[in-house]
Amino acid sequence: MTRFQRVSKQRSPASGTAWPTICQTTSATWIEQRQRDLVLVGRVNELGPAGVWNAELQCRVSFEPGSRSRLTRHDLPRFAGPGLFDRVARELCEASCVPRKELFEAWEVARRARRRFRGGRVVDLACGHALVAQLMLLLDDTSPTALAVDSKLPESAARVAACLSRAWPRLAERIVLQECKLGSVPLHESDVVVSCHACGRLTDDVIDAALAARAKVVVLPCCQSATQCDLGGLGGWLDPALAVDVTRVSKLRAAGYHVHTQTIPAAITAKNRLLLASPHPSSTRHKSKLTAAMGPPKPSAG
Repeated sequence: MTRFQRVSKQRSPASGTAWPTICQTTSATWIEQRQRDLVLVGRVNELGPAGVWNAELQCRVSFEPGSRSRLTRHDLPRFAGPGLFDRVARELCEASCVPRKELFEAWEVARRARRRFRGGRVVDLACGHALVAQLMLLLDDTSPTALAVDSKLPESAARVAACLSRAWPRLAERIVLQECKLGSVPLHESDVVVSCHACGRLTDDVIDAALAARAKVVVLPCCQSATQCDLGGLGGWLDPALAVDVTRVSKLRAAGYHVHTQTIPAAITAKNRLLLASPHPSSTRHKSKLTAAMGPPKPSAG
């Protein structure tokens, strides 16, 4: 019996269950399979049995999607698949600057947003590394551009954009990183406004900006403050954070928006409530007619 077969019969310290696969095949077949995976992610320097063995051991170590640890080249074997998520993850592993949690959060928000809202300029507010904006362009090529805004962009944001643009050249001229106050960004009715973990009152500012423009909005709130955010009088019945989010839904519905609520996996973040909203077509038409009837704003006296 080879050492590969012996280790396959060890049990996971966490679950007590046997490690899968190796005991069902020969070690030679297993090595060949790992070699194919490693070729796919470009790890040609690890094709020897020892290198393959080390990569497999690494893949078996507990991998928490909610970890704040940075993705590095050591994580490449974990993302050996041909799908878009794995391809993006491999580029971020090469960049070695993005927390694991940020990748999984951005992916879950972007793919759910694209199921509801197609096209339009993507405006990513409080964007961090602007992963949500870039993923939304990759998931839907009908969006012309994406604007990623933060009051203080991470120094590594440009590195992430460069890595993704090398892999997908069509992103290069369509993503704009802008460092400014969120309230200074002009929004349009056709925009899709997104914000992943805008802390506390900042989520309300994002919603207010989208409401003013009658734009679609997607937010994953966090750090709901019972003192700074509106609980809508529900603090006696609901957990304060939930009361804040329910009040936000009520506000959007009162403004003529159609609201969808979802959750992303709790293994990624405990703050996992996702809110997606778009104006009813009738309310948008009413606003347009009202604006046309009122005419342009009159200049103020003096």
